[in-house]
Parts: sequence; structure tokens; C-alpha cells
Amino acid sequence: MPALTITARFPLGIFLGHAADGVSRDHFPTTKRLHGALMQSAGKGGSAVVKEGDLRPSEDSLAALEWLENKSPDAIQHPEHCSVHRGMEIAAYRAEGTFDGTGGKASLRDKKARKRIASGEAVAGAFGWQWDDVPETVRDVVTRLCEDVVCLGEGESPVVLSTEIPLVSPLRQVAGAGQFTQRGISVQSPGPGFVRSLEDAYDTANPRKRPSMAADGFSGSQRPAPSPVPDTPVRNIYYAMPAPATATAPWTRAIVLPVRQRVEQHARVPWCVTFHRMLAQRLGDDAPPVITGSYASGLVPPANRVAIHLLDQSVLRLTAEAHRLVDTPSAFVVLLPNGMSPTDSAALWSALSDHLRIYRREGVLETDGRALVSGEAFWTEPGADVVRSWVAVPALVAETRRQPTDERGAWTLSDAALLSLGFVFRDRAGVHHRGTRGYRELTDWVRQQGTKVLETHIVPDSDVAAYAHKLPKGLVTQAYRARLDLGRLASETAVLAAGQSRHVGGGLLVPVDLPSDIEGAWPR
Repeated sequence: MPALTITARFPLGIFLGHAADGVSRDHFPTTKRLHGALMQSAGKGGSAVVKEGDLRPSEDSLAALEWLENKSPDAIQHPEHCSVHRGMEIAAYRAEGTFDGTGGKASLRDKKARKRIASGEAVAGAFGWQWDDVPETVRDVVTRLCEDVVCLGEGESPVVLSTEIPLVSPLRQVAGAGQFTQRGISVQSPGPGFVRSLEDAYDTANPRKRPSMAADGFSGSQRPAPSPVPDTPVRNIYYAMPAPATATAPWTRAIVLPVRQRVEQHARVPWCVTFHRMLAQRLGDDAPPVITGSYASGLVPPANRVAIHLLDQSVLRLTAEAHRLVDTPSAFVVLLPNGMSPTDSAALWSALSDHLRIYRREGVLETDGRALVSGEAFWTEPGADVVRSWVAVPALVAETRRQPTDERGAWTLSDAALLSLGFVFRDRAGVHHRGTRGYRELTDWVRQQGTKVLETHIVPDSDVAAYAHKLPKGLVTQAYRARLDLGRLASETAVLAAGQSRHVGGGLLVPVDLPSDIEGAWPR
């Protein structure tokens, strides 16, 4: 079934409405008020029919409005709005249309009453309501009724209703909310029987038998007799902004800083270490743990923190921003982890100016500009008829010693690679055990995501500083290369790094695309 969307635009930029007491000001038009306006349109607008000499709602209109009263809107739209007047109370004295005859007929005079004047709400946009699944007949009837609604609230609050404009940033209905949970804003909505109660109230106020002349005569003591407010069924429905979709990428954003010089592969990890130290020094004592990696004792650090990598031109060509980096010899890429607070992100951004100089004994690197890009769409999409796998640049470094053999077999480099991926996603894995048991459970979880290690081999290089910065005591540096199929672990465009040095230049996973016919030659 199609959706039904109603938007209310106030041409004067003001919404003016009172609560049932006639004094309290409404801050926004409720669903109950909208329903009442549609009921008025059905009874006195172009869709009304003549019954016993009076205009009344048609059966189609009643059926459509009764359908709406049984189903509250799935979403609403509330633009920015505020009180027009926030100063002292405004009051007016005006004739009520009655007389004060307390002194006898000779002293009859127009009675003036003091009434508080509501200033209304200034509105920066349109209010809206949306029902996700509505029968076609109901949608057609309500669309016609909207055409005859001229005001929403007081007569000084003209409105234009439309069913053709989609909602922008809607608030969604909150399931299970109530006044004690305080989840979202409360909006009065009609309940079952609302339409019938309005019909009964109209019949009471407009009896078919007119009063006699005597009963309808003038009385010196008469008082204002407004139409009674019908006791309509009403329920409070709560709405709130839906939570944003949880990002699954370990690093959701990246800051790219082009470098004017090309850096050899064996020097990239040391340069990333130097960059990290420079960054911590620029931040000083205010450097957050997500950047420094130094967490207070007793705190469990997150799976990932800010990571720094140095990419050369051959890798930059594979990124989604390749068109902006065609002439860039190298670039530092600072990865911001999923869940990094806005305060820490702002501190990091302010510490990275457009032009930086990073010094080591080997020389100096200069950056030229900076750009914030997506970490979830970091790499280009794979082309048609290709299969994407991943290789680590410059290499992976094992993060644990070789684990004991169990029923799964001996511990291999493939297990080490799966464990490194598991450490990156450990916040999602839900593994609580530590040591060998926890490592095995983590690798099992990674395999369940469809991840496969296609090939591995040791890197025969004694220059361990090119692959690792600092290892736990007693752990020998074991650098190796691996080609991976990530399965469902991450998207085909997200930036990932794994292994012991993933936060300082090591283990960046770079996509490798092969034609499907060639890729099929390797067992998976």
C-alpha cells in the first residue's frame, strides 16, 4: 500500500492555536487538530453531501477518517519554531456580544471582557504527518479533504495542506514509550471513536428541532455560550528522531594529507611513528587516549583508535579520491575510528594544519593541504566481472605467539591473520574469554563471517623496523604477507588495517581486483 504524507505550510509564518481551555497556547499543531480540520472539511467542504437540508460528511469521508483515527501517524515532521512574543502577557478588552443588565434595563451596556492574547508560534518550515501504509481509497479521499482546509488552529492561522511533499528528517513513532520513559515528544492523536464523537457534538449543537421564539429570546443576564468541547477519545503518541544507522566500518572517516615527496616502502612505518609523535606533541596534555593510545588504568580500551598510514601513488590511484591525488607522490592518511567523539575529532582536525613539516634524521616531509573523506567509501567500487581480495601493505605482523595445537589443528599464519582481523572487530564479535580459548573463539567468529585466507608467506627481511614499531615483551617480530577474502566482515570499499602495527603504518589492506575467470583458478 502507498504512503500518505500531509504537510502543513503556514503562509504567514505563524501557527496560532489554543488548547481546550481557550487560553493555553499550543506550540505545534497536533494530529488531533489535523483530524478535526479534516472533519470540518468533510462536513462543510466540497466533499460534503446534503442530508435533511444540512451539509454533512459523506460515507466515504467518514470511512477514511475512521481509518486514520485507528492508526496514528508513523512519522511526523517538526520544523524549527519559537514563540513570537516572549515578554509580558498581552491582553485585550473586547465586546463579548452580551449585555451587563445588573442595574436594570435602563443601564444595559455592552459588556467588555479581558482576554489574554496568544502571540502564536513562528514557524520555519512545514509541519508534517506520514502514514506508511494506507489503502488507495483512503489516500484519495484524504487528498480531496486537504484541498478544503483553510486554517489549522485559529482563523488567523491560515494553512495550505499538501499530500505531494515528502517529509524531511522526520521523527518516527517510538514503540513502548510513555510519560514515565520520556522518550521523544508527546503528540495528541485521535483514538477510536473520535469521528463519531465529533458527529454527536455537532448534532447536539445543531438540533433538528429549532427553539421557539420565547426560548430564543433576549436575556439581560445571558453569558457567552461557546460550543461545548466534545469529549473526544485522545491518546498520546511519542515521536523521536531515529537513531542513525550504526556504521560497521572500524574507521568511518579519514583525513588525507598529500606529501610532496615519495617515501620508500621500508621507511613508511618509521615515518608514521614520527607523525604520531608530532601529533601528540602538538596536542600536548590535552591529547585524548583515542589518539595517544594511553588509557587510564582499569579502562578497557576500544578495539581501534586513530591510525596513521603513509600511501604511495600506486595505492592512492585505488582510492575513491584518486582524481584529486593524481599528481601526489605520497600521502599521510589519518583514520578516525567509529564512535570517536566530536570533541576528540575537532581536536585532531585543529592539530592537523594544511601545511605540516615532519622531521627525522633521514630528512623532512612536507604536507600540502588536507581533506576529510569517508572511511566507509575509501576505495573505489570493484568493476564488473572481477573478484576483489585484499593484501596487506607493507605486511601483517603477528600479534601473539604460536598457540597450542588443539582439535582444529596446528596454529598457522592463516590463524594469525584471522585473529588480527578479529582484534579489529572484537567489539562486534562478543567474545569474552581471554588467552588461547578467546583467540580460538575469535578466529572462529571471523570464519563465520565468510572470511578466508587465500595465501600467506613469510617476509624474509631482517629489518623488522619496516614492519613493526613496538612489540609486547617476549614476542618475536614475525612479518608475513597474506591475501584475504573478507566475506561479510566489511564492505568492498571500507578502509581497514590489521596486525600489530595497524595504528602506525602497518597492515593496511589494499584491494586487488582480478577477473573472475582468473580468480576462480585459486581454491577458496
